[in-house]
Amino acid sequence: MEKMLPYQALIQTKGLTKAELPNNIQAKIKKVEATLRSVASFGKKDENGDYIITPNVKSKLDQLDEQIVNDIWDYLETKQKEELRTPTQNKVKEEVVEKKVVETPKVESTPTMETTETTTTQTTTTTTKEESKGKIGFFDF
Repeated sequence: MEKMLPYQALIQTKGLTKAELPNNIQAKIKKVEATLRSVASFGKKDENGDYIITPNVKSKLDQLDEQIVNDIWDYLETKQKEELRTPTQNKVKEEVVEKKVVETPKVESTPTMETTETTTTQTTTTTTKEESKGKIGFFDF
């Protein structure tokens, strides 16, 4: 069984494919793969059968691998934020629509002053009804 680099293990455990990753991550993966191919082409192996990698190449691979892992985590975090944001926005829109459908405009009439004369009371009531048309609360519609 071939040893996996940390970025390969992360891709596998998260169920990702190289194709779905952003271009900058794919470019770094190609650099790692090219470096590993060049090491394999020299063909020098140690007693365990592993390719001999110079400290310079090892350092380069480690740096690239660390950058890839960090970029993948950033990608996953951004992807998760977008997924969380999308349903929330839809839910808020649905709630607003539901409230618009459920709420019915309430017409509030202004209190009338009671007087002893019947004629004045009727006139005030008539005027109040005309004023209350198109008013909801404090707003005119």
